[in-house]
Amino acid sequence: MSKAFRITLWSGGKPVSVHYIKEAPQMAEGIVAYKTDDGNAVRLMGTISIEQGDFTERPITGVRR
Repeated sequence: MSKAFRITLWSGGKPVSVHYIKEAPQMAEGIVAYKTDDGNAVRLMGTISIEQGDFTERPITGVRR
């Protein structure tokens, strides 16, 4: 897998949301913003970590019951 950015939103010391993007996110005034592959704009605020690397895990796209 090529280099990507993993953005994790944390709450209570646990990850609550993980996003994978190809382009570097924009950061300003405590908000991280980026566009998804399908063109949606996402803005996150709170405790966020941003990592760049080759990630083998896959984002969750659905839940089966």
